[in-house]
Amino acid sequence: MRRSLPQSISMDSPALQSFFGDAREGRGASKVPSSGTKAILKRTAFLALRLLAGFCVLYPASTWSQGGNGNGVANPLDGSSGYSNFSPGNTYDPYNRTPQYLKMDQPLGTEGRLDDEFDFRLPIVGRMRVEGFYDDNVLNTGILKKGSFGTFIQPWFFLPFHHRSLNAGLGYSFRGNVYENVPQNNYVDNYVNAFSDVRFDHRNRLSLNGSLSYAHDPLGTQFVQGDESLLLKNPNEWQSQSFDALYRYGAEGAKGLLELRFNYMNRYYQNNPEFTRGRDLNQYNIGGAFYYRVLPKTSLLFEVNESFSDYLNPLPGGLSQTNNQLRVLGGVTWRATAKTTGILKAGVLVKEFDQTAEGSGTNGQPRPTFDAAILWQPRSIDTVRVGALMITNESNYLGGATNNQTYTVMWNHQWLPKLSSNIYANAMENSYTGSDRTDKGYMLGVGVYYPLQRWLTSGLQYTYTDRSSSIEQYSFTRNLVILNLQMNF
Repeated sequence: MRRSLPQSISMDSPALQSFFGDAREGRGASKVPSSGTKAILKRTAFLALRLLAGFCVLYPASTWSQGGNGNGVANPLDGSSGYSNFSPGNTYDPYNRTPQYLKMDQPLGTEGRLDDEFDFRLPIVGRMRVEGFYDDNVLNTGILKKGSFGTFIQPWFFLPFHHRSLNAGLGYSFRGNVYENVPQNNYVDNYVNAFSDVRFDHRNRLSLNGSLSYAHDPLGTQFVQGDESLLLKNPNEWQSQSFDALYRYGAEGAKGLLELRFNYMNRYYQNNPEFTRGRDLNQYNIGGAFYYRVLPKTSLLFEVNESFSDYLNPLPGGLSQTNNQLRVLGGVTWRATAKTTGILKAGVLVKEFDQTAEGSGTNGQPRPTFDAAILWQPRSIDTVRVGALMITNESNYLGGATNNQTYTVMWNHQWLPKLSSNIYANAMENSYTGSDRTDKGYMLGVGVYYPLQRWLTSGLQYTYTDRSSSIEQYSFTRNLVILNLQMNF
């Protein structure tokens, strides 16, 4: 059963123009990075070239066309916990249908310090991230745990373009990982991304984004968990294309703001058909949100999102996971003071599968859903992020759906001008329809970061993960230690 959004409204009416406002938006000041020490730069570049040469030997050119998601794994900490939607807004999970307003799933790394918006002044922007790590449970198993030292490398390049009211850019990144003792989990992923943002006038704005990815699911995650992760010789590899469009109507400071969204995404698996059969999909999302300002910095919101997920092949049991999902929410967003920003949304979600297995639970019945993200900065040296999410997604287990609840808190503190820390806690519960499987778990992490130069930051991170499942083989614990360097240029 398909549902549709209300019919479009003419944006040229004088009443609407008055309601959505005439104020013009300002622009922030630009930032220009400073230079660093040549000796450290040479040593870092030399190390990166050695690592890159090692990857070229381990991975011939023919393997670079396999497996990726531009929103995927950034380091061994991301996407490898074995959790479905372990972090709110975890874009690594292909079944997450919930856009996040505040990015709550940032890894414990230097991104939080260095991910400033580009001001479109440099001819090219780049970043190099190099990590050495020890993971005591690479495959996320409860028995026959395999630990390994490893090396991660991620160069990233972005070419910006600016002309009058148009901002655009083209980015490329590859991410590679080598495990000394678990070579079957080695990978090289590739990502290409292009975007444009144009302001037609002070009320009309259109943003477009497209990506092409060749990546993988780490062993011990998604469809290969528990004892099954010991069977494969390489991860499940896939390719993906996506296109996003966001149209905004409303001026800065106006009473009303209207957003219309469209997204298309596909994902096709390249290997291990015994695990990936039935997982190829085309997905379409359409939705909109209306914001009504009730106070100078507070707005009420009403949001509707519908997604149609078309799975191209049946699962091994003969069922397809093709489904419609409708999500209707109301809430509030605010910037009450310079210290607090947040969004709270709650409503109902209806997911209706074309086919359902016997005992898979009620199909097409409304379920509660919520989405919350709060950013609090009591002092300039402290930042606290809190997130919560309840969502129903397609299952990565036996088919059907999985009902997920996730809660996150993260605290950043600046101890000294050149010393900062990050503490992270995350709790989740996933229940699978049509199965007695229920997973509960938590993740704890801490990181310490020191900028050697403005363009070079070092970090030391520790993460502990614990998952308990009603099916014993999916329970595990994991310790991960990461030493990293991130260079911006």
